[in-house]
Amino acid sequence: MAIFQDLKTWRFWRHFLTRSFACLGVLSTALQTNNVINPTVTVFQGTLVLLLVIAISLIGGLIWSWPRPITQDYSAPKTKISIVKGDMLAETTHLVIGTNDTFDTETPIIIANGSLQGQALQRLYGGDLKELDSQLAKALAGKPTVGTIAKEGKQTQYGIGTIATVKHASRLIFFLAYCEMDAHNTAHSTPDKVWKSLQMLWDEVSKRAMVERCRYRPLAAGKRGFRASSQHKTPFVSRYSLSCLHRATPRFVMSFESLSGLRTIRSWIVLSCSPFCLH
Repeated sequence: MAIFQDLKTWRFWRHFLTRSFACLGVLSTALQTNNVINPTVTVFQGTLVLLLVIAISLIGGLIWSWPRPITQDYSAPKTKISIVKGDMLAETTHLVIGTNDTFDTETPIIIANGSLQGQALQRLYGGDLKELDSQLAKALAGKPTVGTIAKEGKQTQYGIGTIATVKHASRLIFFLAYCEMDAHNTAHSTPDKVWKSLQMLWDEVSKRAMVERCRYRPLAAGKRGFRASSQHKTPFVSRYSLSCLHRATPRFVMSFESLSGLRTIRSWIVLSCSPFCLH
């Protein structure tokens, strides 16, 4: 269970110890104050009282630090945002995979094997790069281009917000260009470009996926990673939430994922937006 995995994390133990010591400090201060005010009262002294205070402090720290679901409800529109753990490639729902404006796919030279796109290539396409490129080429056929760039790998630029919709088994995979590749194959983007790409994404999802669920994790578009300045990290997350809330209508059910860490796909967080509060 996910809760037992949370209990094994350093974050839980750090909070548990900090809050247990805080409880211990409060109780100790209260007992010492009582001893100063009532020095003749000895009922709150002794080893038994000490053990009781420690036990209460540990129980209080445990209750205070116990992992709880992270959710936020909104009344207008009626939407619930939840943060949960999972493996989006193991889902059977539609997927949105963030990529670059040239739709590079080659691993590990340009796209990192550990990125979502790299793992999707291995797990969904069995490492068959030619098959994935063929599917992307068909999906991009007829779409306008904005230019070319002299770099290793693919050089045709389709622009921010371009979506290559590929059918995989019984679901759809939306390859979303939310960042731009430079001449060194480093991905760059801004909160405004992410917002633009999200708006175009939801239009495509609403047309192709109707009211079905769609999993989204728009990170790691190049081998050298996704470059964003520290002041942009919070706006990126807020734009994901706002774009989802913006499209949370009685006819549209959507969820999307974003990573909390780049080392493993099991580190992502899910922000599930649903007017029916399905999560």
